[in-house]
Amino acid sequence: MWSRQNWAGCPAVGSEGGFAVAMEPSTGKVLALASCPFFNPNEFIQSKARNWRNRAVCDSFEPGSLFKTFLAAAALEENAVKPSDSFYCENGVYKYYDRTIHDHSKHGWLTFQQIIKVSSNIGALKVGEKLGKDTFYRYVTAFGFGEKTQVGLPGEAKGILSHARYWSAVTLGTISYGQGISITGIQLAAALSAIANGAS
Repeated sequence: MWSRQNWAGCPAVGSEGGFAVAMEPSTGKVLALASCPFFNPNEFIQSKARNWRNRAVCDSFEPGSLFKTFLAAAALEENAVKPSDSFYCENGVYKYYDRTIHDHSKHGWLTFQQIIKVSSNIGALKVGEKLGKDTFYRYVTAFGFGEKTQVGLPGEAKGILSHARYWSAVTLGTISYGQGISITGIQLAAALSAIANGAS
């Protein structure tokens, strides 16, 4: 259990800030929500104004590899790939239009299941291409990204998600591994809850 002292300076991670969200997957009910740095609402004037916001609701960020969860859900639901389908992961470096995509480790052929396990950006990109931008966009929006969750807390951001019609040649690939999109913590918790709901 985190105490106010634990959260005050975020010493556990040495960062400037952070948040935590606990959500009940079956209902989407927010069970607990904390933001760091902490401030006392009864004495808010003693804290810096930038610390007054609720980071889980107000701050947007690139999700990175967490977003491969939603790529996997869409690809499997659409039967675009099977867990055993193999993709060549270019030994960790892939020239993709005007970009060079890197993996943190060199991989050759990987199954889709292995791509998710080792978090291959190149593999995720190739799965995204098989899924297609219109289908992937439909799933991304169905998970609630790009729109406010209507959690009822002030200052909620909706993140940044452009419509698929405006995606550049590389956007499908980069969003497949969680770059080129921004989301909020409350959106992420709700979307992950949708996947976890009934999974057990």
